[in-house]
Amino acid sequence: MKRNFVLTLALTLLCPLFIEAQNGTPSMLYSTWNGIPRQTVLYAPPNFRPGSPLVIVLHGTAVAPPSDPPIGVYHFMGWDQLADANKILVAQPIATWKAIPHSGPSGGAFFWESIGTESYFPVDPDDSGFLANLVTTLQQQYQTDPKRTFVMGFSSGGMMTQTMAIQHAELFAAAAPFSGTVWVNNPGTLTQPSQPVSIIEFHGDMDTTIPYCGGLFNGWGEKNIVIPSIDADLNYWLAADGLPAESLPMCSSGSPAAPSFDSGPAKVEVQIVREYSFAHTWHQPEIAMAWAFFSTHGR
Repeated sequence: MKRNFVLTLALTLLCPLFIEAQNGTPSMLYSTWNGIPRQTVLYAPPNFRPGSPLVIVLHGTAVAPPSDPPIGVYHFMGWDQLADANKILVAQPIATWKAIPHSGPSGGAFFWESIGTESYFPVDPDDSGFLANLVTTLQQQYQTDPKRTFVMGFSSGGMMTQTMAIQHAELFAAAAPFSGTVWVNNPGTLTQPSQPVSIIEFHGDMDTTIPYCGGLFNGWGEKNIVIPSIDADLNYWLAADGLPAESLPMCSSGSPAAPSFDSGPAKVEVQIVREYSFAHTWHQPEIAMAWAFFSTHGR
């Protein structure tokens, strides 16, 4: 018999017990990873069945007290409607909270430990490990299709989307970062993913928070964080996925130059969607575009 209840997962080990949430109603999962309490919102549509896809949704930076995590982001993005229409299990984990001096009544912010941000946390949260373990746990307990597991996110969540596609390519067939670069803060040479991952990346060409053509960012209690151009993301993923290099840059002299890019329809594909006159934001039609891309890029 199905029922509503709050779930507790011990995610440091894969729990052999099946999780059953009330389909059509979001459930909150509580866990601990690396000694830090974690939360995940889980949405299973009414028609969910084993063998369905799994989508991980990563929220952007949320300036809020630790008692007020951004739990409704997946809903506002329209993922519950997409889940209902396509039998998708949707998980929206909550990022690590960091206390930030002089941040006002919030006291700090929730954001992700993506590539280049590791030194910004007083204690290593190992967000990559947390998310990887969450994925494998949900795959096992909900019997989702491992060849149709996908990750998307906005801003800090977009950066973490790129991190997961790089560090845990074995888990994700495709990824959709929104306004989130492949690295920040000049981390040096990036590692290569263990296998190709299809990428569709969305970024507003009027974004002044995470500049489309690179620049500096102030946030998370840090100053003058280096942000690369969208070309860095494109060139990284083309090389990582074994695709031909692109000779026409997306940016020229610090300004948008080329239109959107598509490596061409294939099992492994890289797309850059230049969002014309977009600032640091997302819109539901682009979320639907991300799902359309996912639906044709399983492994």
